[in-house]
Amino acid sequence: MATVNCDKASKEDDTCINFDRNKTEFDLIKKLGSIDIHKYFTLTEEIKKATQEVHSLRENNKNLQQSINQFKEQNWYMHYCHAKQSYDTKMQEYSKLHAIYDELLKNHNQIRSVYDQLIKENKELKIVAEKNTIELQNKKETWEQDNKKNQEIIKNLNVEVESLKLEAIQYQSALGNAINVRWDDEDPNNSVNITKDIRKLQDALSDFTFLKGKAYVINKYNIQQLFNIMKTRADVAHKPSVSAALQHLAVKKITKYYSEQMQDRNRIYYSNDNKTLEKRLVSCVDNLAQMVKEFTETREGSDNITGITEIKVRQEIYAMLGNRGFGYKGCRFIYDLKRGLLKTLDNYRSISDKNISKEQEDRAEEIVLSVIRIFSFRLLTQEPSAAFRWFENGEPLNETLMEWVSTGEDETNMVVDICAFPAIGVYLDDPTKWQIYTKAKVQICNSTKKPSNVPQEGIIHMWKTYTNYSIK
Repeated sequence: MATVNCDKASKEDDTCINFDRNKTEFDLIKKLGSIDIHKYFTLTEEIKKATQEVHSLRENNKNLQQSINQFKEQNWYMHYCHAKQSYDTKMQEYSKLHAIYDELLKNHNQIRSVYDQLIKENKELKIVAEKNTIELQNKKETWEQDNKKNQEIIKNLNVEVESLKLEAIQYQSALGNAINVRWDDEDPNNSVNITKDIRKLQDALSDFTFLKGKAYVINKYNIQQLFNIMKTRADVAHKPSVSAALQHLAVKKITKYYSEQMQDRNRIYYSNDNKTLEKRLVSCVDNLAQMVKEFTETREGSDNITGITEIKVRQEIYAMLGNRGFGYKGCRFIYDLKRGLLKTLDNYRSISDKNISKEQEDRAEEIVLSVIRIFSFRLLTQEPSAAFRWFENGEPLNETLMEWVSTGEDETNMVVDICAFPAIGVYLDDPTKWQIYTKAKVQICNSTKKPSNVPQEGIIHMWKTYTNYSIK
């Protein structure tokens, strides 16, 4: 950028305007002569402005010169700082690279040392491997020769083993049947098959005590008496509860009557009456089992059969009774029990339809026979013997031993109301060993609900009817 010489410009301006500024305006007018006064003043103002601009330009030029000098100084310093910073950065990178190089060189030397050691060990291992290969080859030849001899021996032994197996199977079959206390899967007395038959009995009892339809007339007074004896909180108008109570009553009547009739079985042990065979067989198995047990405990021996003879005798005789017991036409025992059961149920409900009444009579005989065979005979074919358990009114619910129809209410305070059918299984008195065949069927109620009251004489009368009935 070009600069202006302020001193020279000032002299040229003084030459152009050659007049004395200290003179008066009058002298100037005289000197100028014909110049217009107005124009004079205009020129004078322009000269003043030009003079001021010249001074301003001089000042700006001076400032620019100073700025240029400062910029030159600053620009050089910045270049210097930048170069210095770049140099320092490069030196730091160089130092890092040099350190990495030293570390890599150190690692290289270590790896080289390990490599040399491995080469040395590899040579030694090759020598050992060659020796082992030769030894193994020699042993292999020896083993092959021995193996041929052993194969011949094994072949001869296998022939002998097969012969012994056939002989052992024959002995085991004979012994197994004698000492095995488990029933085959296809046998009716297998626990699975017994469970199926118990469920069929439950369904049959449910149908037998079903009270739906106009043909059934409920004796509400007697039902209420029965409910009070059982301490149930149910309403006589609730037919499922009535049906459950009748199921309970039917099973207990049958099992109780059987137990009563079998109490004198020892008295008729030596009877020749064909109609008392079941009683005599039960008496026989009880006496024989007791004698076998005593014999086993008091006589020495090492056989496997004596110890389980008591069990096998019980199982086989009760299996026979469970299959054929009281199974002949005109059996007075079953007939009397059937009539007594129907008579008892008639106290609580009557049937107006003769066809339905006849069907109920036929069902009653089937149910009586099924209850006796299952409860009194087939449960004793199990080892250990199975049993059944009733639950009383007010007992707490137990999902393992019971099943019930939910009422849709909170079951926190629910308890047993009526046990329609008992739980059946093994070890029912020991919760740690429970083996449940079928759960008890129960009706439930809230424990806070109180049973309805009934006159004491009514309870006594119905209790006699409930626990005893005559068979005619």
